[in-house]
Amino acid sequence: MKQRFITALFILALTIPPLAMGGILLDALVAAFAGIAMYEILKCLFDRLPVCLYGAMLTAVASMVMVDWTVFSSIIPLVLIVLFGFCVAHQDYSVDRISILFVFVVLVSFTVRSIRLIYDVYGPFVMLHIVLATYATDTGAYFCGRFFGKHKLNERISPKKTIEGSVGGWFFGAALSFVFGYFMIPELPFGFLLMTSLMMPLIGQLGDLAFSAIKRHVNIKDFGNIFPGHGGVLDRIDSLIFNLILWLSLYMMFVMVM
Repeated sequence: MKQRFITALFILALTIPPLAMGGILLDALVAAFAGIAMYEILKCLFDRLPVCLYGAMLTAVASMVMVDWTVFSSIIPLVLIVLFGFCVAHQDYSVDRISILFVFVVLVSFTVRSIRLIYDVYGPFVMLHIVLATYATDTGAYFCGRFFGKHKLNERISPKKTIEGSVGGWFFGAALSFVFGYFMIPELPFGFLLMTSLMMPLIGQLGDLAFSAIKRHVNIKDFGNIFPGHGGVLDRIDSLIFNLILWLSLYMMFVMVM
């Protein structure tokens, strides 16, 4: 527990300044996230890091982040073609591994694009709003599950999570993120703020379970060990990835089109 607490303080000290200030610090943090995330997923799928595939994935993510949306939609099928080229060329690149890699290229690309859009349009407070929705849910679920949890949520994927914890986490995440957004981001449309505050605690929990399902599929406990007591980068931001993608999708559907 002491190690987890110290590591948590280190993570906060590492991430809060870039998230609050933006600029080159944020660019460095996002680049580190993309590089480490791709590394972690490759390491859990292959005994030895396939350097060429790693380079191809980073190139794909960088390309999908830097282009406009029209070109972005054209790159996605090209990435799939390249990955299946690796599948055909070498027996170690099985179809299920290639499929997981494709999912992660798209996830990481959408995550980075979400962060860039958030800072270009609204600035750091919206990012903090999403972070609060994510980790207030996580904290609320932990304590509600610990004190009131009796019914398992999804024992096949995550035996320790309970329905009571999930509901409690949703309540805390939704309430705190909405209050923060209401007072700190008045320029955000009210209906959009309410919708995202209610949905992000649910989608964040879905992201946590989805990444747990991937770990069970490849038979690992954590994606990495860069953060002692917390696992890897993907272990800490699985819920945040889903919430960033949700925010981007809802923003494009309900705000940009208006």
